[in-house]
Amino acid sequence: MEKILEGLPHDFSILINTNIDTHMDAYKILDHFHHLAGICITLNRPAKNLKKLLDFHKIKSSHLHFIDCISRSINHMSFMSKCTYLSSPDLTEMGVAVDELAKILPGRKFLILDSLSTLSLYYKKETIDYFLNFFINRMRALNINPIILNEKKELNFDYNCFDKILDA
Repeated sequence: MEKILEGLPHDFSILINTNIDTHMDAYKILDHFHHLAGICITLNRPAKNLKKLLDFHKIKSSHLHFIDCISRSINHMSFMSKCTYLSSPDLTEMGVAVDELAKILPGRKFLILDSLSTLSLYYKKETIDYFLNFFINRMRALNINPIILNEKKELNFDYNCFDKILDA
């Protein structure tokens, strides 16, 4: 993984294409950022469940703050510390939540968005393309390195805003 990060600019952005067998493997990138504050936006599984999975796979997550976009909509509220609960995967709400966390978390940060393909269930391709370009640039302005997970490579979004595209 260190070679993957080699040569990237200071304000890098990464897209990691996964599948059902490799999705949790993509989270191993967290081991390289344990010294930074992290934000994890979860769109397809409650934050508490994701935290349990990370613990099960022995992936450090104590430095993560979660933005849970699914628990409220499926009435699966199970509160945990270091978690912001949104009512849905609303792009504006996500942006506001990230802005708020960026203000309180110290220094350089990273963000994982899980997953881009889940957004395609709620939004059209054009909306997601616009969001990606805006979001990546906004993260750079906030001193946050975005790492975006994508479960369906064939969705063919506009990936030009990424510094590196990986397959997990």
